[in-house]
Amino acid sequence: MTPPGVSALAVALAPAPEVWRKLLATHVRAGDGGCAVCRSQVSGAQSWPCSLHRAAVAAQEIAGADAARRGVPSATEPGPGC
Repeated sequence: MTPPGVSALAVALAPAPEVWRKLLATHVRAGDGGCAVCRSQVSGAQSWPCSLHRAAVAAQEIAGADAARRGVPSATEPGPGC
């Protein structure tokens, strides 16, 4: 069961640092204040932080908390190529 206030997407992303790192690297604030990736032909840029950026941040926090609880090195540091 997903803890209250935590998205199911964040929980699913937490064990996949290569995925949430890529989301954090690509879903960044653009010059117009919106998300650089989440754009629509109809509405333009989605507000930032977008839902994918927020889910990736939450996944990073979950991964760090899980690593700390197990006493293992954290996967929250940026990996190669990020």
